[in-house]
Amino acid sequence: MTSRPITPLFRWLAARAAPPAATGGQSYATTTPGNHAGESAFLALAVFSLTATGAIPLTEGITPAMLRWLTVAGLLFLLPHLVMGLVSLLLPRMELNPARRTQAQDWGCLAAMTLYAGGHRFAASGESLACQIWLGFVLGNLPFLLWECYDRDRKTPPSATS
Repeated sequence: MTSRPITPLFRWLAARAAPPAATGGQSYATTTPGNHAGESAFLALAVFSLTATGAIPLTEGITPAMLRWLTVAGLLFLLPHLVMGLVSLLLPRMELNPARRTQAQDWGCLAAMTLYAGGHRFAASGESLACQIWLGFVLGNLPFLLWECYDRDRKTPPSATS
């Protein structure tokens, strides 16, 4: 993951929650402010719950309960890594800049989670709830994402003649 908030909502929250500069003291700007703690926790919980919605039904045929739960635990670890690897393979390497590739991986995984949640939003009760919460989070980020795109298009690059 990147060293800054990924989603527009948490970028907005991190900008609003920035501590005020100390008067009379010297402060040093940094290009990597660190992950927003709320976003990190939420994304970890979302990845865990969305992975569980796939792993638990996938292991219904395993008869010994202990073996089934060990398999579920293994899948909870492996499935997110497999999705991240698959996203990395599917994304074209348009940039030599590793930061751009990392950002594309992050957004690709968020898109994969959204597609999965969209397909399973009407499934069994627990699975449906986790997917609907994720889709609500996506909808909550949509206005901020659209505003960023609008604001980026509105800004004009500086003239080369000035």
